[in-house]
Amino acid sequence: MAKQKRRPRGAAAPETAPAPAPEGKSRRAKVLATVGTLAAVAVGAFFTGIGETIVNRVADALTADGAPSLPEEPKDAFSVVLTNDIGEAPDRLALRNAHPDDAMAARLKGGKLGQPAEDFLAEQDGAPVADLRVNLVLTGHRATGISITGIDFVKLRTEPSLHGTLIPVISQGQAETIQLSADLDQAQPKIMKDRDEYFAGRRITLKTGEQESISFLVTGSKAYYRWVLGIDWVDEKGDAQRLFLDRSGRRYPDAAAVPDTGWFGLTGAASGYGATWEVTEG
Repeated sequence: MAKQKRRPRGAAAPETAPAPAPEGKSRRAKVLATVGTLAAVAVGAFFTGIGETIVNRVADALTADGAPSLPEEPKDAFSVVLTNDIGEAPDRLALRNAHPDDAMAARLKGGKLGQPAEDFLAEQDGAPVADLRVNLVLTGHRATGISITGIDFVKLRTEPSLHGTLIPVISQGQAETIQLSADLDQAQPKIMKDRDEYFAGRRITLKTGEQESISFLVTGSKAYYRWVLGIDWVDEKGDAQRLFLDRSGRRYPDAAAVPDTGWFGLTGAASGYGATWEVTEG
């Protein structure tokens, strides 16, 4: 038997030519490759057109770490919108000083205050006489909900009723429906509904987007009262909280932090006034 010739160490093995593919299979491969190319071009065109818009929107909705970007929760667990009926007929306003014959008298003789009644009273040290309607709209901002457990009137100063100038506001009055009331002549005014204390065993629960409107009539006949609103509430963790509102609805953590320019005012009717000037509302 003849000996096989050994391949030198390190030499490469001879290349073996691949077996030619059958003619039918080769033709099918070319067709599939062409279809795949066309599909890739079509997909690319989609993503550079309509598809690109979708991709960009998805990308914009993601934060840097890939988490979906969610709207931020409002800082306050609930918001308050506060309004009142100062200067709406029929109403009476009283000023500390008498203006029988001066520049203010000439202004009031024209039958107009010339500015919003609340701003006028703040500048002239005045207040509505006998009653005032204050309206609150509370809106919740926590999905788990919070509870309003009480609203009260925090009297900060009590003086004799204002008796300088009386300003009746005249127009065709409208009947009002009283929902809640508070009497400042009481040492500790309570929020009442008819003859029952409203928050005795009752609370107002607010979840995200839920609203509750409160309208109450504040009365006082014995003195000139300056006050702010206090609200007791329980947050979403179950912790009791308290805040205070000035006459514009601004929040404060303590009643003592409210400047006197932000206090509500209400005075009892005086037996007589140094001057009286009638104006029309608006």
